[in-house]
Amino acid sequence: MGIENMVNIIFKGQQDTSITRLERGNVALLLQDREQEVGQFVIKDYTEIPKGLNEKNKRAIRLVLDTGANKVIAVITKLTTVVTWNPETDEIFKKMDALDFDFLALPGITNQDALKVASWAKKTNEKARHRFKVVLPKTAGDDEHIINFAHDNIIYKGEKYKTEDFTAYIAGFIAKTEPTRSITNAKAIGVDSVDFMSNEEVNTATKEELMQLKGIGQKKAEDILNYRGANGEFQKIEDIQKVPGLKKGAFEKIKDQITVS
Repeated sequence: MGIENMVNIIFKGQQDTSITRLERGNVALLLQDREQEVGQFVIKDYTEIPKGLNEKNKRAIRLVLDTGANKVIAVITKLTTVVTWNPETDEIFKKMDALDFDFLALPGITNQDALKVASWAKKTNEKARHRFKVVLPKTAGDDEHIINFAHDNIIYKGEKYKTEDFTAYIAGFIAKTEPTRSITNAKAIGVDSVDFMSNEEVNTATKEELMQLKGIGQKKAEDILNYRGANGEFQKIEDIQKVPGLKKGAFEKIKDQITVS
């Protein structure tokens, strides 16, 4: 077996880059499947993955198990046409408080449905018997219980994953990471590559999003915004060095996290 690749995973859209983890590390996955019997499955090993699941759902469970998370609680509902989630009408959301999980992912969720789930998670955590965090794709929830995963084009063990599908891995990855470690820039074993902050994102990023770059605090983020407002978009990565107060040392820290073309 060769040496596994390790790259930095950077969360964007979260003002607090040091995400507090719970110690138990149980991950719940909400999945929809046409063939598999509806129900709940506690899975601690690859051999326990229900054989009736479609391949996409099996892959989501394997992603969590790959991280070494304590266990996966797969909650299966019936798939009719396309995967959709609505906490206001889907009965399964009313039953989640009875389950013993710390992190939640809904692989394949759309951006529109993610906003609904974010709102549900915030409200549920205010009154739930236990608190949990939900990993959502490109969803800035402005809440400690919403983990926004915004990377595109993830290559993991040679396979390409969409942002919304890789949330399963991220939930397990966070659950397994030691509570004393910051998730920002933590090493993700098996991830070959991810897209970092693109040229469009650098030129449209908010202060909070810029602060997700290693070495960029509130003051530097504000300086970047002020410079961008006065001088227009950055045309190449080195242009960021023109920002007053952004010294070479800070540039060296962020240059590998952005791509400006």
